[in-house]
Amino acid sequence: MLFLFIRILSLLFFFVSDLLWIKPIKNLVANYRLIFYRSVLTSLLFCGIFFIIRYQWFDFGIKYQFVKLNLNVSTRDLIAIVSLCFFSFFGLYFFTSSLYTNKFSFATPLASSGFVFSIIVATFLNKSSINTGTLIAFFIFFIAILFIAKQFTMSDFKLFILPIILTHFFWDTAVVFYPLAIDKLGIILFCLLMEVCVCFTSFLFCFTKDRLSFLKYLLTEIRAYGFRILFMALFITAAMLLLSFSVVVLPIILIISLGLFMKLIRVLYGYYFLKEKLNNREMLILLLLTIAGVIASLSN
Repeated sequence: MLFLFIRILSLLFFFVSDLLWIKPIKNLVANYRLIFYRSVLTSLLFCGIFFIIRYQWFDFGIKYQFVKLNLNVSTRDLIAIVSLCFFSFFGLYFFTSSLYTNKFSFATPLASSGFVFSIIVATFLNKSSINTGTLIAFFIFFIAILFIAKQFTMSDFKLFILPIILTHFFWDTAVVFYPLAIDKLGIILFCLLMEVCVCFTSFLFCFTKDRLSFLKYLLTEIRAYGFRILFMALFITAAMLLLSFSVVVLPIILIISLGLFMKLIRVLYGYYFLKEKLNNREMLILLLLTIAGVIASLSN
């Protein structure tokens, strides 16, 4: 029961963290600057948490893989993990990019499409075969893609759908390799390295796109959205920690059910509070992709 509550809490924290992006994004604040501000704070938070667990709650940290007793990381391993972290950055970049033009209640549940990338990569990584359930899920997925192709013009596809597909290409490809990285570094150190890489990459975006005007934006945007960015960092840090803590014991069917429930919450929140209304084609796309995602998850 405790782990179930922790999992639900982690999903709520992810949900709130996603919501906090909306206002600055809709006010046309550059997403790469928001990512930079948030990642500075999350890097500091994970750094503090690492030292607390390492020196105060070490036995607890070892038991749940938050920290490792001995790090056995080769130079090759470290290069691969850092590359993975830089690769993951673009998932967040394209997710926040999609919020400029998409409805929140459409963009976030569309995450169901990410199962395709995860399964393909996992199949090659584990040298396993694709089962019947997965083939059915792929079939439903491609029906959804054909429907999208007929309903959206190419310009609309690039504007509304492509950023979401790219989001989950990067996120759901990378997530297959996360357990390997965590096995080498432990949860906290891996999360810390991830946030440092995100911070560095977003800073490069700031430097190349804004140049000298970055400091002007920094002062203005921190003054306008400082508390929001702080809460974004706190919620995403808590969500990542609670998620890692819970997934080791909960059955997959329960995790899937909770994930579907949160997708429904996102749609309802967008409808009632953000005054977003999904049209028939958007509802059908979400339904097909969600069904495909469930079948794929249960089959793997």
